Amino acid sequence: MSGMPYIKTSSTLLAGALVLLAVLLPSTSAHASRTVNACFYDLNSTWGDIPITIESTPVQSADKVVLTQTRVNAELPQWAANYMSIFGDGPQTLQVTAWVALAGLGSGEGVQVKRLEGTATTTVTGTTGTPFVFTAPLLEDTSWTPAAAALTFQQAGPKGLPDTVPAGPNGAPRATKGSVYILARKPAPGGSEVRFTIDCQPGTTPNGTTSNSPSFTPGLAQPFASFTLPVGTPLPGGGTTPTPGAGTLTPTVKPIAIRTTKLAFGSKSVKVAVTCPTGGPPCRGSASVRTRGKVKLGKRSKVLTVASGAYTVPAGAKRTVTLKLSKDGTSVRKRKKQLGVQISLRPNTGGQAITKNVTLKR
Repeated sequence: MSGMPYIKTSSTLLAGALVLLAVLLPSTSAHASRTVNACFYDLNSTWGDIPITIESTPVQSADKVVLTQTRVNAELPQWAANYMSIFGDGPQTLQVTAWVALAGLGSGEGVQVKRLEGTATTTVTGTTGTPFVFTAPLLEDTSWTPAAAALTFQQAGPKGLPDTVPAGPNGAPRATKGSVYILARKPAPGGSEVRFTIDCQPGTTPNGTTSNSPSFTPGLAQPFASFTLPVGTPLPGGGTTPTPGAGTLTPTVKPIAIRTTKLAFGSKSVKVAVTCPTGGPPCRGSASVRTRGKVKLGKRSKVLTVASGAYTVPAGAKRTVTLKLSKDGTSVRKRKKQLGVQISLRPNTGGQAITKNVTLKR
C-alpha cells in the first residue's frame, strides 16, 4: 500500500473498502433471493457480514435453460458512503471489477463464473458522502444443461470461484476463498493506485454488520430462481420428464460421497477420502470435522471444530482431502486418544451438507 500518504490506518482502509459493494445495486424481479455473506477483507484479514441479493429470470431455449436479466446487489450500511472522505472533498470515482459464481443445482455445469465492470461515483463534503450513483450492468446470460427435471439457481458457496482471479496489479492472479470477489481501484498521487478487494461466501460472523471478526460460520445460499422443464422433455441421462403423479424416476445429480470409515488424528491434519460422481461437474466446497457432542477443554465444554478446509475433486475421481487441525483440535488431540466425530461436506452449490459419523483415533 505504498504511495498512498493520505490513507492513515488499516482500520480507515477497511472502512473505505466497504464502499466498493455499493456498486451492486438492486432492481425488482419476481426471481430474487437475499443471502447473508461473510466477506474477507484483504486490508486487515478479517471477516464481516454483507447481505447479497441475486435476481434473474430463467427461460427455456431449445434443450437449455438460460438465466437472463441477472443482477447482483450487496447491501451496505447508510453510513458507508461517508468513508469516501478519506479521498478528500469533491466528486470521487471508483473503477470496479467483480467476479460472481452462480450455481445451478440439477445442471450439468454445476457452477458458472461471470465478470462485470463499472464505476461508482459519490460527492464528498467534509466527512459526508452523497449516496452512490451506479448503473449496475446486467451479468452476461448463462446457459445451463438440465441433468434433472427441475433446476435451482443460487449463489455458489466456498471455492465457487476459480482458485485465482486476475485481481492483482497488471492482472496478476489473486487467490480466492468464496463465490463473489470484488476489486475496486482508484488512481492515487504519483501515478500509483489504491486497490481494495473483498472476498465473499455465504456465512455469518459473530459481530454481524457492527464490526469485523477473525472468524465466521459457513452458511447456505438461498435460491434466487428455479425452473421445471415441461412434461416430456428429453433428459441427458435418458428418458423424459414425467407426467405429475406418474411415479416415473428421472435422472438426478448424484451427491458427493464420503468414503472414510476410520479417521486418523494426525499431528497437524486429518485426511478424508472423498468421491465425486461421474457425469456431473467437479465437486468443490468446504469440509469440517466436529465432535458429535460437547468436549471439555480446561473449564469449558462445547462442540469442537477439530479440523476444516476446502476440497476440490474432479468429476468421476476419488481424492484424499487434507483438513488442517484447529487450535481446539490440536489441544484435544493431546488429551484424548479417540473421539466420536462427524465429517461434513458443504458443496459449493449450496445444497444440504453431507455428513458421516466416524471415530477419530490418535
